[in-house]
Amino acid sequence: MRKANPFYGWMIVLGAIVFLALSAPISVSLTSLFATAVTEDTGISLSQFTLSNTLLQGVGILLAPLASR
Repeated sequence: MRKANPFYGWMIVLGAIVFLALSAPISVSLTSLFATAVTEDTGISLSQFTLSNTLLQGVGILLAPLASR
């Protein structure tokens, strides 16, 4: 019986998620310079903006050891 290969598109999606999770913390470290302007322009609160950045940094911290192997 022939073994079915997984759908290749999901590998691309997974790779994009890992890439963004590892590269985003670099840009997030600069967000304090633009936090006020971004929150005023987008109409979100500063706490929502900060929470999303915190979650993004957490994912980057968790995945960074895996990417360094």
